[in-house]
Amino acid sequence: MRLTVSSAEQAAGELKDASLQQALRMLRDLGFVIVEEAVPRAAIDPVRALYEQACQHSKPFKSPPLAMPFVDPRLVANAFALQIMRAALGDKIAWGLYYINAVSPQSGHEAPPHRDGNPLFPELPFALPVSGLSVDIPLGAFTEENGATRLWPGTHLLVDNPASEIGHLDERSQHMSAVRMTMPIGSLCLRDMRLWHGAMPNATDETRAMLSLGYTRVFPHAHERLPLPTEHKADWSDAARRVLKTGYIDKTPRR
Repeated sequence: MRLTVSSAEQAAGELKDASLQQALRMLRDLGFVIVEEAVPRAAIDPVRALYEQACQHSKPFKSPPLAMPFVDPRLVANAFALQIMRAALGDKIAWGLYYINAVSPQSGHEAPPHRDGNPLFPELPFALPVSGLSVDIPLGAFTEENGATRLWPGTHLLVDNPASEIGHLDERSQHMSAVRMTMPIGSLCLRDMRLWHGAMPNATDETRAMLSLGYTRVFPHAHERLPLPTEHKADWSDAARRVLKTGYIDKTPRR
């Protein structure tokens, strides 16, 4: 359920074909894949510092501003995540969600299992290929002590109704095996949005926080995309500019 980016892959900025196929197989079979050594600390640390500063002033933000360092291309257009997403979703991908998911210190709250996205056609008796992915980037190490998210492998392939009722998922999950999304800082987790998951209690004295970015295959009738100012895409790779579709900001004066 996890792989580590090698030094050679880091230097090349892409996974070797064997690593890519391994990631796709885990994403297809389990509904998620953890990729370690994928995100440089130089991209994570500024975001973590600003978030911790906001927490100290009792003003933690859930929706970060669409500005640096939050839109650092090493985060929002991460080369390794993008490579896997292109292979899974195709060459037209919309970036539509960006928020910080956090569990407060000494929190005893256990979130019930839920999905971030339901099947496109829940009435069908089979699961369709993945159409939406969440990329979770921890701002610190994820451990069982600080509330690493609980995942139910394979549940992205379940299509029984009612698809999104929390009580239904909670009852069924009692008879299924779950794993924890533990990972060191510098990792990311690609997760099928249909996968059942839920945050766990944080028994430490520090906030457990992660960036959660949502990407979907572009469909002809879908237009929900983050309105990212063009200047923030200047440092994106050619592949990221070509593949990731964002919205636009209309700066036309209003009368």
